[in-house]
Amino acid sequence: MPLSLLLVYLLWALALFEPEWWLASFGAEPLKRLPSLLLPLAIGVVLAKADRRSLYAPMALFVISHMIALPFATNRGYAMSPFKSVLFFYVLLVASAATIDRIPKVLPIVSMYLIQFAWWGIHGLPYGRVNWHSTLANEDAFGPMMVVGLAFTTFFALGTRSKGTRIGAALIAALCGVGIVAAVARGATLAAALVLVVVWLRSPRKLAMFVGVVLVAVTMVVASYVFFPDGEFWAEMTSISEDIRAIGTSETDTSCVRAASKRACGSGTDRWDLWGAGWEVFLQSPLLGVGPGNFGAYAAENFRAGQASGFYADPAHLYGRSLHNVYVQVLAEQGLIGVVIFLWLLVDFVRRNRALRVHATLDAWDEATNKRSDLRFISFGLEAALIGYLASGLFYDQLYTSSLYLLLGLNFVLSSLIPPIARKNAPAARLAAGAAARRAGSYPTPPNGKPETPKCARKPS
Repeated sequence: MPLSLLLVYLLWALALFEPEWWLASFGAEPLKRLPSLLLPLAIGVVLAKADRRSLYAPMALFVISHMIALPFATNRGYAMSPFKSVLFFYVLLVASAATIDRIPKVLPIVSMYLIQFAWWGIHGLPYGRVNWHSTLANEDAFGPMMVVGLAFTTFFALGTRSKGTRIGAALIAALCGVGIVAAVARGATLAAALVLVVVWLRSPRKLAMFVGVVLVAVTMVVASYVFFPDGEFWAEMTSISEDIRAIGTSETDTSCVRAASKRACGSGTDRWDLWGAGWEVFLQSPLLGVGPGNFGAYAAENFRAGQASGFYADPAHLYGRSLHNVYVQVLAEQGLIGVVIFLWLLVDFVRRNRALRVHATLDAWDEATNKRSDLRFISFGLEAALIGYLASGLFYDQLYTSSLYLLLGLNFVLSSLIPPIARKNAPAARLAAGAAARRAGSYPTPPNGKPETPKCARKPS
């Protein structure tokens, strides 16, 4: 195996499973720097092998926009961490596309992407969070991760032709459903409900998918009473309507504490006030935003008293706060330019995802994998996972978690294989077209646009 490919696999393993954080929880703190130490090697692979096909323009602009914002950010320390994150993922994606030129080379990454949800689900139970992780130690990050996993693994289970793999993927999907329940994250539960509906509507095999969706839903209901036998989970879910009714009012019942999550009521009002503050930040810097991770720092230093609502009428309370909404965060911290780039990333994802389902690509995939899995269902799984991410993003800080970039990355790497497949199939396609033309009594048109007449049919000059 080439060293460049081995390095790409290692970086994907670190990005998907983050074992260095797990080992650091046992005292191996220096291992946290391992991805940063390997990054220069990945940059070397990019410089040596990358071509125009592998540069991924919208993600490149996303990185550049973060770099430009660094000198102007109110708190550069807050801005540096997101910049390092998007830079790492961009280098990983370009190095992957530059190195992986055949379908068999991408199969280990697809397998790792599937298995990661089992890894996180196991570590996240029974607390609904991964205690040793930097972001997944919060239920509001663990829940959305499980939503993404639920979407992808459900489609993967339906698309694989191996009975053992199908059972394994179905068990991971069930584990993701249990993880959503354990997290008691209301926004994640709503996103999961949406995902299950979308998964059924999008599936070309409605009956089989309906059975799978029902099994996942039943698993979640059973898990809700196993983890919370007194009905605390459902009590938490019913509080959604209370929070919605409280939005726009100045009164919050401070004595109200939910039994399941032990969090004070009124988070709906809190989010509404934060989103209003985010809009105010956008109005003050509409074009470029205030820099990644800098909403709270900028607002605390530049807002006047009472400019924000509720608890945040005192600007000091905004320092270090996050917006709990991907879209408001992009608007406030990246400005209109960032919004355009973010939308380009999403549109590019859809375009590439659809390209995975063209007949030539599906045939090449089946030939290379001996029909062990169906690329259509992998693409459907990635699409549903993105919907789950975007739905969760309405309620949680998700812009700089790995979920988005790994989704974009796997979709990008898979689609980057289409040009090599097209080049491989081009001679056969030309021969087939020529044969069909001969049978029809006509001849193919060359690139110059003038029909070619066979020599035997030409008149002598």
